[in-house]
Amino acid sequence: MREILFRGKRIDSELWVEGSLVNNIFFRAESNRPVFYIIDPHEYESYDCMEDIGELAVEVILETVGQYIGQKDKNGKKIFEGDILHCKYNHHKYLVKINEYGVYTRDERGEELPLGRIRNDFEIVGNIHDNPELLGGK
Repeated sequence: MREILFRGKRIDSELWVEGSLVNNIFFRAESNRPVFYIIDPHEYESYDCMEDIGELAVEVILETVGQYIGQKDKNGKKIFEGDILHCKYNHHKYLVKINEYGVYTRDERGEELPLGRIRNDFEIVGNIHDNPELLGGK
């Protein structure tokens, strides 16, 4: 079975958290914008309702949420959407993206390529939220 996992930055501290994504349940009254939470599945045994896991649900910044792609880099680190990979073979950097067709990458030149099986020459060097300069961003 494929592991379904998400990552996002906490809204209160901007630290990264991983776990199950809870969305489209709560909305901000003033903007009607959904509130996104991540719950670490290792922090609880089981629950019956949202009230049981209220303290375990961490609100995250929507724009930072990315899904685990089911593969790891050469160092065994899980690769998430938004990660930046460096290819040792050709020295290019690639941004990991997900769309309705699957996982793909965009390199620093803007070229998009489908991402197949990760070879042992790819390494996570950062992510688009913390290190946009790696792809020429600000």
